[in-house]
Formats: sequence, structure tokens, C-alpha cells
Amino acid sequence: MKHLPLNPRFLFLFVIGGLSTCLFSACEKEMTDEVAIRKNRQANADITVTPQSDIELSENNGKSKILVLDFTGQYCPYCPPIMKGLQKRISETAEGHENIFLVSMHPFYKFSPSFYSYDAEQYAGFFKIRGLPNVVTNYQKIGHFPDFNMLLNQRPQVISGFVLERLDKNSVKATFKGKSLEGAEIAPETRVMFWLIEKELIGSQKDGFNYISNYTHHNVFRATLNGYKGEHYQLGKTFEKNLRVDPTNNGNSWRAINLENCMILGILLDAESKKVLSVSSHDVPSIPTGIRRIRK
Repeated sequence: MKHLPLNPRFLFLFVIGGLSTCLFSACEKEMTDEVAIRKNRQANADITVTPQSDIELSENNGKSKILVLDFTGQYCPYCPPIMKGLQKRISETAEGHENIFLVSMHPFYKFSPSFYSYDAEQYAGFFKIRGLPNVVTNYQKIGHFPDFNMLLNQRPQVISGFVLERLDKNSVKATFKGKSLEGAEIAPETRVMFWLIEKELIGSQKDGFNYISNYTHHNVFRATLNGYKGEHYQLGKTFEKNLRVDPTNNGNSWRAINLENCMILGILLDAESKKVLSVSSHDVPSIPTGIRRIRK
């Protein structure tokens, strides 16, 4: 078979055409990447990352923050009246009832198989809770029905707030800040704790002689997110912490945690006296395509 002679001009055009195709493909890919970047920027144009200085701290009209822990149980027939009484007292508080944080603690598995939390049991041991119901207000046992108006009117020493960013399915980032007010006695050491609270759960409850299978439980403590004693914090500084939630509730309960139904409490304590200095809360943000800004 006779081979035709190779035309040098044809060879030159072939090489130039190949190089042009490669250059065009590279340019096209770069343009495609640039378009994707622009689209991503436009899609996230309304998403704002909260700077550390953007944490708003208000003095709450001079009212103190109050943390009320109701140690309760699903099979405790005397517990629902205490919770209802506390809710009624809070609703009747003339001013500042939004500063009262009422949390249901289920520390004993035999009384609360659905909502039991090992962390709640740790707190029951800390407060020497031996029976149910029991109420702890601002880390002190001062009776089942404290005088909320008196507590609210105590001049606050510290104010605090925090923002949340949802990182992934089971993680959030908390940026916390607290400061002492003018003329306040500054605690030598403070600690900050983050608690996971499920806002509403349907489950069984014994109420007197009645057994209710679809009772609505409010603000149920599920877990502490940075240790039951919290972590050291210096007033005036910004504290950042990535908080990871185990949706199985650390294997403590058959009732899995639904983060979309949760809020997080940021609690500031005097490390020495264990007195609650300030409390703030945030709903857990839903999983976004970017980072949303959540304000106090």
C-alpha cells in the first residue's frame, strides 16, 4: 500500500488546531467555574456571618434573669400540679416574666424512661435531690413556689448573650459574651454552660390518679453540651465553642433528640458561690445552605 507524502502545511495546521482546542477548553472551564462562583455568591448574598462584636447585650429593663429547674418524672403523680403552679405563677408575674426560664429535669430512669438524661441525674446529685417533685431556683432550693417578683427586682450584676451558627446536622457554633454592669461586684471567676432543651415533647404522664398517654411536656432538659460544670469564662471576653449533639441522647433514652425542636440556654455562673448571674436562650437554627445570623 502506497503512503501519501505528509504535507508540512497540513501538519502545522493540525498542531495549531489541537493547541487551540486545548486552550479553548481551558478557557471554557475557567469561565464555567467563574459563573458557578458568581451564582454561589448571589445565592448567599443575604447570608451574613455574625461578627463577634455583633452580640447585642441589653440590660433587660433592670430585671434579673431567673433559672427555675423543676425536677420531675413521668410516673410522679404529684409532679404535674407543681409544673402547672409554676407556669401560673410565671404568667401572673407583673413584669419581666420573659426573663424566667423554666426547665423540666428528668433525673431518674425509673420515673422517666422516655425523657431520662444522665446529665439531669448529675445535677440531681449536685443539688442533693432525693425525691420528686423538687424545685431549684437560680441554683438554690428556696421552695416549690418562689417569689418571682422579688427575684426579678434584684438588680442584675451581669448581662450576657450569644449567637448560634448551624455547622452541620448535629453541630452548632456558639459565640458567647457577658459583661458586668456598672457598680456590680465582679465575681472572681465565672463559668459558662450550654444546655440543650427540647421545647415540646409528647409522652406519657401520671397526673394524680390519671394516666395520660399523650401528655405535653414543655422545655425538657436533654443534655449539657460542654460538661455539667461548664467551662471557665472571663467577663468581657468573647467565648467561642463548637457544640456537638448526640441525637440518641448519649444512649440514655429511646426518645431521640430532634434538634429542629430544640433551643440552647447559655447560663453564666459565679464559679465560687454557684449563683446564676445571667441566662440567655436561642432556638437551634435549621440546617441552611450557608450560615444564618441568629440574634438574641
